[in-house]
Amino acid sequence: GRTYSANDALYFNWTMSGFSFEVNGTDAYATFDITKNNNRDVYVNVYLDGGTDPCNTLCLSKSGEYLLAGDLPEGVHTIKVLKRSEASIGTVAVSTVSSSGSFTGNAPSKSTRTIEVLGDSITAGFGNLVTDGGSGTHTSYEQDGTRTYATMAAEHFGADITAVCASGIGCLYIGNGPDCVMQDIYPYVDGLNLDTTTQYNFQDNPSDVVIISLGTNDAGCGSDSELIAAAEKMITMVRQKNPNAVIIWCYGMMVTHRSSLFKQAVDNIKATGDDKVYYLALPTANAATEGSGVGGHPTLASHLTASKVLTNFIA
Repeated sequence: GRTYSANDALYFNWTMSGFSFEVNGTDAYATFDITKNNNRDVYVNVYLDGGTDPCNTLCLSKSGEYLLAGDLPEGVHTIKVLKRSEASIGTVAVSTVSSSGSFTGNAPSKSTRTIEVLGDSITAGFGNLVTDGGSGTHTSYEQDGTRTYATMAAEHFGADITAVCASGIGCLYIGNGPDCVMQDIYPYVDGLNLDTTTQYNFQDNPSDVVIISLGTNDAGCGSDSELIAAAEKMITMVRQKNPNAVIIWCYGMMVTHRSSLFKQAVDNIKATGDDKVYYLALPTANAATEGSGVGGHPTLASHLTASKVLTNFIA
């Protein structure tokens, strides 16, 4: 993910960002520095030895040392920590890792496949851990950004994934969320929490596929021409930063109206000669069969349904 180093610590604020290491021993600890927004707890998942299901989920309610994994069999283990809470819930930095054993000094291998996804609350996994939350209140525990349509697709391909997502964000709409649009923060390492001066190094972090999953918050905003222009601007920016990537604009998990405008924006870009940009309609979440996440957001079942469509399309 889009991590950065500062104050002798590694910050991993974005959904699905984190760190991994190898240890020869039976336990592993980490010291975290936490900043909470609106007193909401930050959650991270811990994965062991390449497993896709977390062996531990930590509620980082305050700064300090936490046990990542304990009572492990003797031997070498790979520990991976990923942030499941979105960036707006709080920031997190790791300053030290420790063990009663020793560190191998080997960096766990990266995948040869990479996916980047830009999105809103759907991509951040907002309220996806409940099925009866149509009008319920939201707690940060009920959100798991490591289990979404995009992460499931990446897992299918064995791809590393970088997520840049924030609840309430769009490509035109500014209101119920960050005071910006995705175009404002996309070029930067951490434009949502840090600043807009540290550019993200796209050249050293190329993506095979970039998924743009925006539009739900834009659906009631602006004229048709304004919305098409904003979507074109977003696609053009992504193309400038990722000259060789396949770009897929995904839309439809919560609302479908104005979908023709996003498809039109894609078609307009294709007409300029870009033959690696596509539009993909994702299936609308079915509350009757899949339940409803907080505020009508997709549940895990809905994310799984959409992930299959996305996986097949990429394949």
